Amino acid sequence: MNSAPKYLLIAGLILAGFLIFFFGGNFSGPNPELVQTSPTPSGTVLVNSTAPTVTPIQKRATSNALKTAACQLSGGIRFIEENLYETKGAKISYQNVDDRIRQIIWRSEPDDGALIVGPNLFEELEIPNGEREVGVSLTKTATARDYILTARITYGFQENGRLEVRSADCSGKVTVTML
Repeated sequence: MNSAPKYLLIAGLILAGFLIFFFGGNFSGPNPELVQTSPTPSGTVLVNSTAPTVTPIQKRATSNALKTAACQLSGGIRFIEENLYETKGAKISYQNVDDRIRQIIWRSEPDDGALIVGPNLFEELEIPNGEREVGVSLTKTATARDYILTARITYGFQENGRLEVRSADCSGKVTVTML
């Protein structure tokens, strides 16, 4: 009996196993992204209704796990009315974010609880590098005329074979001016 077909079958199974392991069974390319717009004047967020859904299991960008993440804030927001504001280049730019589960943690000065700021997760943002417009909404009447927004981001860092979650403060700031 010829053993060549048996060896071809075994080689094919091994190749299929490697492809499934390294590509997770997704042979059509990278997962599509959800597209999110800036907050509307009412503070709600619109999501592109034609965007495909993202699979629950996201792949970690392991090639970036050894790099230190960084971020920059710039621009400003000026409220025209209580539920309407004008954006003047208010954005967050970031580099070397390794996973979609990482967070953006915002701080407001003064911190009177009047502002909700976003985005807050990299879940719907392009990684490892990108930028996004900053959005705000009011939860109550502002107690100050001017607010300064700063942020820090979390990221994975591999050291001695272990993946640690670290954070990096963003340089710059976003100013928010009330009416």
